[in-house]
Amino acid sequence: MTGSRRKPLTGLIGNFSEAQSGICHLENINGIVLEKVVEYFYYNEKHRDSVAVPDVDIPSELCLELLMAADYLDT
Repeated sequence: MTGSRRKPLTGLIGNFSEAQSGICHLENINGIVLEKVVEYFYYNEKHRDSVAVPDVDIPSELCLELLMAADYLDT
């Protein structure tokens, strides 16, 4: 997990289960969609300093769900 979702988890204080376990349950996101999000994060990091990087292959049937997941994750 990166960006805006990771920072709050590392600074949590109190009785939140995420603070105690270091695990954040993303029940609103389908496993296949979450896998594609993680794949994109890896792809983005791998090609961070590259020029003329090809687009990530995104199946058209996942586009809407990926947009909703991106909105939910605020990425």
